[in-house]
Amino acid sequence: MSFIKSMPPAPNCGAVSALTEALRPPIGLTKEMADQARRLKRRDHTLTTADIAAKLGGVSEKEVRQALATMRTRVRRPTRRTLNIGVREHEFVEAHRLACEPVWQTVNRLLNELIALRVENLVLKARRGPTDD
Repeated sequence: MSFIKSMPPAPNCGAVSALTEALRPPIGLTKEMADQARRLKRRDHTLTTADIAAKLGGVSEKEVRQALATMRTRVRRPTRRTLNIGVREHEFVEAHRLACEPVWQTVNRLLNELIALRVENLVLKARRGPTDD
């Protein structure tokens, strides 16, 4: 039984706003050709604008570049990620934050301390030699 009451997304969610659409400069391609150019680029990100222009039937590279400029692209190597943790874990991180320290630095520091402790533990085990466990 779910206690969360939420609305499903609207049918036009993710669509470009009419104001944004009106403010953009006109593209010399039809909507279908612009969509085709974007599909080609998504399918093979190594394609150049010249390659795409040739595949579209010799349209100008400038028009293809304008069509691709509004395309959303995935960041290939993101610098940050989301860490999904529970409330108790979040409270633990908050309790170990230093004054004015961002949460990401606290998490990095705690993980580095954990790694150092594990390495130290492995070194101690190696010095003791093999044991019968």
